[in-house]
Amino acid sequence: MAESWVQALAEGDAGRIEAALIALLPGEAKAIANPTGLETVMAWLADAEQVKTLDYWQRARWGRGGESQALQELRRVFAHGPQWRSNESRRSGLPPLYPD
Repeated sequence: MAESWVQALAEGDAGRIEAALIALLPGEAKAIANPTGLETVMAWLADAEQVKTLDYWQRARWGRGGESQALQELRRVFAHGPQWRSNESRRSGLPPLYPD
């Protein structure tokens, strides 16, 4: 797990937490989309609890209250780092536009 992610969680700085999560996205996620926000992060998370907690934390940040409680939950749920989906698990089941 990247040191900046651990530091960002410990400090609780929202901007640093978001930037660190984006930086931790798997390479294939960065190749497919230009990650610029937590929506991209949530789309690549494999763990439903992590997605739910990240959404809760984001809503708390933007004025819904309970930011310190949301941060504590974020720290708990992400204690072992983000759990990413593989590119294969993100496929829609549709045939490729340009088959090999």
